[in-house]
Amino acid sequence: MNTACEVISCFVVFFLVAGSAFCGDKVQDAKAREENIIRAARKFIEKGMYEEAREFLLEAKEMNPSREEIDKLLQRVSSEQPHAKLIDAKDLEKVVRKIELKDARLEEVVKHLSKRCGVNIVISREALEAISPKPAPPGPEGDAAFAAPEVRPNGDITISLKDVPLKAVLKYVLRMKGLKYIVEDYAIVIVPRDYVPRDDLETEVFRLNVSGQGTTDTLRRGF
Repeated sequence: MNTACEVISCFVVFFLVAGSAFCGDKVQDAKAREENIIRAARKFIEKGMYEEAREFLLEAKEMNPSREEIDKLLQRVSSEQPHAKLIDAKDLEKVVRKIELKDARLEEVVKHLSKRCGVNIVISREALEAISPKPAPPGPEGDAAFAAPEVRPNGDITISLKDVPLKAVLKYVLRMKGLKYIVEDYAIVIVPRDYVPRDDLETEVFRLNVSGQGTTDTLRRGF
């Protein structure tokens, strides 16, 4: 009986030691990965590739949020990176290495993408109104007791993507909300799907001769 207990005790000790060693290896691997990411970020900063550096530093910060060196490097990127940059096609092609959000609001998704890609993204007033909660329709004969529950469509964005261009992420997210984006000089602007910029509107003038009155009315219509 004592021999059996000793054997069992030895196995328990073995598994505990092996498990500790395995966990130790995982910790060391994570630490080595963190160091490699920061080293790569420093090289990007030296080359003036600030967006790439920011992406790596944000990944390192997720691994070790309390490391001051990462915060200092992020501050350096913000201070050295040129501001008020015009939006171009390259900005939309920036690769989002990883995005995982569950039941997120549109504002949260936009903030995440803007921070990740270093691009200004604005939600227009019209878009916010389009996704805001709508009053529930009245029940039979206007009885509030039979009214449908209020719909809250702005907190149900769940997405998990890796290595996808920013324009594709925006397309997937905005499609869920019935929205789209347009590119202006200094920002990507989110608007309703049926939004038409004022610059695209045209005015046609029709002169109508009202029979029998001898007057001419003018009708203006925008397209």
